Amino acid sequence: MKRLILTLLGLLLISLTIAAGPIRIFAEKSIKRVSVTTEEYVPNQIVVKFKTKTSAAEIDKKIAQEGGEKVYESKYQPIKVVKTPPGKSINQLIAKFKKDPKVEYAKPNYLIKATMIPNDPLYSYQWHFYNSTYGGINMPTAWDKSQGQGVIVAVVDTGVAYENYGKYGLAPDLANTNFVPGYDFVNNDTHPNDDEGHGTHVTGTIAQSTNNNLGVAGIAFSASIMPVKVLDNNGNGTYVQVADGIRYATDHGAKVINLSLGGAVPDPYLESAVQYAYNHGVTIVAATGNDGANQVDYPAAYDNYVIAVGATRFDEAVTYYSNYGSSVDITAPGGDLTVDQNGDGYVDGVLQQTFASHQPKNFGYYLYSGTSMATPHVSGVAALILARNLNFTSDQVRNFIQSTAEDHGISGWDQYYGWGIVDAAAAVPNLSISLTTDGSVSFGTLPLGSTTSTPSGSQETVKVDVGPADLTVSSTDFSDGSNHWLLSNNPGPDQVKWQYSTDNINWNTFLSPNVNYPLASNLPGGNQQDIYFKLAMPTSASDFGQHSSQVTITATSP
Repeated sequence: MKRLILTLLGLLLISLTIAAGPIRIFAEKSIKRVSVTTEEYVPNQIVVKFKTKTSAAEIDKKIAQEGGEKVYESKYQPIKVVKTPPGKSINQLIAKFKKDPKVEYAKPNYLIKATMIPNDPLYSYQWHFYNSTYGGINMPTAWDKSQGQGVIVAVVDTGVAYENYGKYGLAPDLANTNFVPGYDFVNNDTHPNDDEGHGTHVTGTIAQSTNNNLGVAGIAFSASIMPVKVLDNNGNGTYVQVADGIRYATDHGAKVINLSLGGAVPDPYLESAVQYAYNHGVTIVAATGNDGANQVDYPAAYDNYVIAVGATRFDEAVTYYSNYGSSVDITAPGGDLTVDQNGDGYVDGVLQQTFASHQPKNFGYYLYSGTSMATPHVSGVAALILARNLNFTSDQVRNFIQSTAEDHGISGWDQYYGWGIVDAAAAVPNLSISLTTDGSVSFGTLPLGSTTSTPSGSQETVKVDVGPADLTVSSTDFSDGSNHWLLSNNPGPDQVKWQYSTDNINWNTFLSPNVNYPLASNLPGGNQQDIYFKLAMPTSASDFGQHSSQVTITATSP
């Protein structure tokens, strides 16, 4: 008496190569250091989350009763930022609110900052996209497959130099980049302009205008950018504003959210925001932090929802400042402004256009470094992947990025590189297939000499996510781990007749193990192929363990 369990697997990626275009550099600038510190918070404010059934009147009454002043409120949850009254400390006010049964929690209003390292002179070329020594992230090949068209990437940061508006200017090298409406959670308006420079630099890595005979290139230059301002003109913001920015981006169509920022402590509202985005199919990418510490910043440390990005330098070593630990998923070029490893006369920073400090119309090309600079490399690659199929889930996007990464350090995952350095050329699929069913077929307990097949409606289904594709199918022998039943055209002693069909009528036999047999030809992207199975059991068997076979479906270019 036997039981059969079947699994289906299969994925093949193909890549092409094109040449990179010329790059022009115009100016040399410098910026100040902005870095993450531990447990910083607004000195005279607390965050209070009230229980959902608490009325607005009750909330206002409680705040007034404690002598506080409401200075910010979330549009998405009953969360209020309360200013402490004269003569009362933050801890005293928190203790007062915690005693109220209507309050879910009260805590300091923690600061979150852009993760940037000091920079110096301009770097002449975008070695981080491609270089002949180490390859960068192999952008030329990736551009041949995707430019990010149709994908909205939210840059949740200091804003972006995306428009000419009052004292703010449109960055010349973003003039051909497409923007969709965003929001300013610092000034509470619909003009999320950059007054610090960090967000504009980050945006350039993702989607700088490209092939425009000006400046530098961007990874997903055909994607659309949604500017969401949550950090002020010093690169500082609060967890509540960042969380609300994440929810805004999710509700307004972002498929990727870039978070080149981080804080040292966890926060329930921030975690709920990234969970909300993840549950709505958004790929969230965040910086691990710049302290060189064995602790990944938040929100990058929310492992279930966020791709955490560390930083490497020109020689592909992890940088001295990049935080590490169990939450690191991937690394990308972040630069090192203490060295000139390629000997071109400039320190090895990540180059993009932004503006001089607090001069949002004075644009130049700047070298920045930090995990903030590494993160948009991964966000840009995520956009390239999604442009191949907007229905890819965030888990699929993560898998493309992590499974194709260039492995460094200890083989496989390690706490410094994660799964390796992102490889855009390998991550963006030419072909992609997936199972829309569970990939497991069980025929239960069967008598020797019997024949059974997949019931109608219980077939496995393969979807071509990116195509067209030719599909083949192969199978192993049946085994219980020690003993084998061989594949054969006729059942016999320790031999099975194992067949597959695309219509449950016409059957093809697996005659040899691990041989590819045709399943479908030139199947366009978005189409599906059903597969049914039929098994004729051995007439006799020398053992009675639980036997199974593994079936692999492979896609190749027609």
